[in-house]
Amino acid sequence: MHRSGINKMKWIAAGLLAAFFMTTTVGCAGDQIAYRGPFIDAKPTGGVYRLTCYAPTAGWEFEIDREVFIPATSREVYVTIRRPDPNLIHAQMIVEHMLPTKLNSLGPLFVYARVVDAYQPVTKKDPEHVPVQMFRP
Repeated sequence: MHRSGINKMKWIAAGLLAAFFMTTTVGCAGDQIAYRGPFIDAKPTGGVYRLTCYAPTAGWEFEIDREVFIPATSREVYVTIRRPDPNLIHAQMIVEHMLPTKLNSLGPLFVYARVVDAYQPVTKKDPEHVPVQMFRP
């Protein structure tokens, strides 16, 4: 093989190796599961936060599991998003689900969510809530 061909193959191999390491994570940061569900937004309204879930179709359910107030630092809200029943036909349109919280909007709000199937009972074995986003007033 010609010398320039060997150099080219070395560069390609180095590039593939670099791409592999750039797309994989190692350690604690890689252990965290990313949120994969409908878009969630939070806005201050009337002194408290209001959550909005933008579901891709009708049939999704959005509920608050618990709210945590941490004095002088932040607020946390944990929500469950339930997928639509796959045996039914649902309108193909963005549906907004709005839920008011009891948490004042004077500090940041951390939203944690989990997505479960239509008839899946919510138990400790369900996927844990994962961080979605932090919202500031």
